[in-house]
Amino acid sequence: MGQRPETLRLDKLHSGDAQSAGHGQAVKLAMFNRIMSNHRGLPLLFPLIGVLVLATLETQTSALAVGFWMFAVVCIWCEIAYFSFRYFSGRLAPDPQKLSWSLSLRYLNANIVWSAMLLIFWSPHNTTQKEVLR
Repeated sequence: MGQRPETLRLDKLHSGDAQSAGHGQAVKLAMFNRIMSNHRGLPLLFPLIGVLVLATLETQTSALAVGFWMFAVVCIWCEIAYFSFRYFSGRLAPDPQKLSWSLSLRYLNANIVWSAMLLIFWSPHNTTQKEVLR
């Protein structure tokens, strides 16, 4: 711990120096590193999208419920940003399975919170929304 994740060098993997046990772990860690690198901007993007949804869609839900939802969106994405920061600063153990489970649980929570938007912004009196169901 305390070291940045090492990038995977394919030339080392295919040489005779690569050991079979370390090979699989290195590949899994490289795939996880790719996922983390590609998703680096999401913690900033989703709260912004949440604000745009609040500004655009009408709701018949109380302001307290909408505020709680927005607070939950910001909190879960702050947690994912903190996890990403700890990963890229080398503070997390380089175990790909633990890292994958940990990130999967965070994204599961983020998707649950995000999908609550349907309950908050659904309006049964809106004819456009009724047409979507047909």
